[in-house]
Amino acid sequence: MILLAKLINNLNLMIEDLELLKDVLTKNKYKWIKSNRTNNTGVGKTFEDLINKKEDNLSLPDLKNIEIKTQRETSDSYVTLFTKAPAPRGANKKIRENFGTLNEFQNKTVHTTLKGNVFNNYNNKYQFKIKVNREEEKIYIIVKENNTILSEDFYWTFSTIKKCLKKIKNTAYISAKTKKDNELEYFQYSSMKLLLNISFDNFINSLENGMVVVDIRIGTYNSGAKKGLIHDHGTAFRIKRANFQEIFQEILEI
Repeated sequence: MILLAKLINNLNLMIEDLELLKDVLTKNKYKWIKSNRTNNTGVGKTFEDLINKKEDNLSLPDLKNIEIKTQRETSDSYVTLFTKAPAPRGANKKIRENFGTLNEFQNKTVHTTLKGNVFNNYNNKYQFKIKVNREEEKIYIIVKENNTILSEDFYWTFSTIKKCLKKIKNTAYISAKTKKDNELEYFQYSSMKLLLNISFDNFINSLENGMVVVDIRIGTYNSGAKKGLIHDHGTAFRIKRANFQEIFQEILEI
C-alpha cells in the first residue's frame, strides 16, 4: 500500500508539472521572447524564467518530478544530461595539472570529449577513453600517451551514476526556434517531448558504445581575484537528441 501511494503521488506530481509546462508553451506558442542571457545557455535560462524557476545545482529535478532540457531547434550539439566530477576528491585538479595544456595566459586547461569505444587524441599528445568495469561497478577515465597507460586513477562508481540518473529519470525536452534582431537573440518555444524512465543498463551500454560521451571542461580564471585558480565548468555526460531512445524507455510527443 505504501508503494502504491508513492506511485500515485509521483504520478500526480508529474501531471502537475506537465500542466504547468503545457500552459507556458500554449501561452507563448507564437511569441518571440528575448533571450535573458547572451551565451549558449540563453535558451535554457530564458525558459526557466518563464516558469519562474531559479537556477540551482540541486540533485532534484527542476520541477516536482520532471527535469527540463532545452535546445535550439537548429542545433545538432550534444544535450547535457548531468554533470558530475570524477572521484577521488580533487580528481579534476589532478587531471588539469598532469595532462592540461597551457593557454594564452599560461594557465593549464583541459577541454576534451571522451568516449567508451575509442581513444581520442588530445592536443596530439594524450589519448583519453572511458572504460566500464562491471565487476568493480566503476567507470574509469583511461589516459595514455602512445601505447603507455599513464592513469587509471579517476572514476565514477555505479552508485554515483544511479543517483545522477534519478534527477533526469523523467525529462521534458523542449526545443526552440531562434532568430536574431539587432544582435539580440529571440526564442519561440515550439515543441516538447516527454522522455520517460531512463534505464541505467542502457545508459551504461551507451557509454560503452560511444553514444553517451563525457566532456571534461576544466579551465582557470584568467583575470581578477581568482586568476590562476581552477574553473571547472562541469564534467558533463551528454547525448545527441537523435539517440534519446537508446537510454529512455519511452518517448512521448506532447
